[in-house]
Amino acid sequence: MKNNKGFTVVELLVSFALTMIIAVFLFEVLIEVKDIFADASTRTAIQEKASIISKNINNILAVNDNRITCNNSTSLGNCQINGKSFRIEKENNQIIVDGQKFDMPETVSIKNYSIQNSCDGNNCYLHINMTLDSSNLTKEYDYDVTYYFTANPTEVPGPTFSERGTNPKIVTITYPDGCGDKYICTYKKDDGETITVNDKTADVEFTNSGNIVATVSDGRNSTTNSYHVEVASPITLTLSTTNTTSSITVTANATSASPINKYEFSKDGGKTWVNAGTNNTYTFTNLTQGTEYHIMVRATNDSGAEATNEKQVTTGIIPKPTFSETGNVPKTVTITYPDGCGDKYTCTYQKDNGSVITVTSETANIEFIESGSLVANVSDGTNTASDTYNVNVAQDNLSVTLSDTHSTNSITAIANVTSVSKVTKYEYSINNGNWVEGGINTYTFTNLTQGTEYTIMVRVTNSTGKTATATKQVTTSSIPKPTFKEDGIWPKTITITYPDGCGSTYTCNYIKDDGTAVNVTTKTADVSFDYHGNIVANVSDGTNQISSSYTVTIKLRAIDLEYDNTNTGMDCVDAQCAIDTIDEMFENS
Repeated sequence: MKNNKGFTVVELLVSFALTMIIAVFLFEVLIEVKDIFADASTRTAIQEKASIISKNINNILAVNDNRITCNNSTSLGNCQINGKSFRIEKENNQIIVDGQKFDMPETVSIKNYSIQNSCDGNNCYLHINMTLDSSNLTKEYDYDVTYYFTANPTEVPGPTFSERGTNPKIVTITYPDGCGDKYICTYKKDDGETITVNDKTADVEFTNSGNIVATVSDGRNSTTNSYHVEVASPITLTLSTTNTTSSITVTANATSASPINKYEFSKDGGKTWVNAGTNNTYTFTNLTQGTEYHIMVRATNDSGAEATNEKQVTTGIIPKPTFSETGNVPKTVTITYPDGCGDKYTCTYQKDNGSVITVTSETANIEFIESGSLVANVSDGTNTASDTYNVNVAQDNLSVTLSDTHSTNSITAIANVTSVSKVTKYEYSINNGNWVEGGINTYTFTNLTQGTEYTIMVRVTNSTGKTATATKQVTTSSIPKPTFKEDGIWPKTITITYPDGCGSTYTCNYIKDDGTAVNVTTKTADVSFDYHGNIVANVSDGTNQISSSYTVTIKLRAIDLEYDNTNTGMDCVDAQCAIDTIDEMFENS
């Protein structure tokens, strides 16, 4: 029975999804197939090119007696195969065989390469390896080809030797023609570095007896010859010395064609020796200062020669420290040491048998307020130089007197001190007020009242702690009053005379008829009046001020004595009477 059944929505969706998955899978397979095709095509092209190159190389490789020489570098690899050229040119992306150029397939480039040519007896091979890269390749292509061939041994002519000179001796190696081209020519001196020669001859210098080995190679076969050189090696020996208070340094100056292999040193004329090996300098230490030593040096070279030299050397003497003193109380003693404290020498001192003090400078200052002693030492680690110094300090005394200078508003106190020791403090007081530290032997009290008596005091202290005081009564000066002098009838001039110092010591001014104050910086000032008035003159020292006043009266005088009283109504018989009457009217108004 046939069963007809419709599809549900779910079944349709599942069917559609499966169709999409299959489509994507087929698309990816197509891409992969395409990539595989590109990779296979590129590899086939490389292999075809390799086959052509191999065919050309085999054509120039003979069956017997093949000769291949190669040179490989990072930029150019080349070989000569039986006189034919084989070359890899990385920068041009091609291989050249006997003048024919073989380019790599398109998109393929030579990333790196190597060329090796070697023989084991008659069995030889030429190995070529290149790493090729291309965007069409899934991974780098390794071009690896080895060509095997048989070579018949060929006798290689060997080098010869000749020598000239005595010391140094020159050995000349003579090679067959073709060094650097047909042959590889080398030599080695005394088992040292192998030297390559591209000329027919090479000169090798010997200052001592030795050996030389020279080789000629055609790349497969080689001939090696050796030669022994005998060189005489005398020694010329001198010596030089430097010395300190406790050491002698000896330097041996040896000249020899053969290397010096041993230096020996003696300080007792050869009774005992110190072997310094190949070191030509030696220092004898812990020696006694001011002592003569018999220095000897002995040198031996590789050829067995020996030489000696000698010298008498005396060690130095440590300079003693010296002493000097300054001052009274306290007294300062200066110790002067030799150069090198803290470096070459250990320098110390002891005051009154107290603690040992180390000094690293050239001098040291020590203060004494009473008599005592000093011991100073200089040591080089082995020897010591010492000296002692006794210090006498006079008995201390202190006294002070007081003098002064003063003005209208200040008093400067001057302390006159007698002291064995240094004065460390000055103090001042006025009218029994607080003490003020002055720092030096003068102090100025300011803003004082003129013409007033003050009591000033000074107190001094010295470095030993003693004090002394002094007292003095001082009266400040008074400011001189300004004076007035008048001149003339009309207008009348009033001359004010001030004390010396206007504009410096004093501030001076005047006020006319209660007007504005006018400053004066000269000793006198002239003020003009046309009529009655007054003037006040002031002098100030910044703290105090003094003033003087003056009244000015001007009397009019008649010149024309004729007088007519008809129109005045005054009880006057002449002109002067009328003028006086008018003056009285002005004065009373």
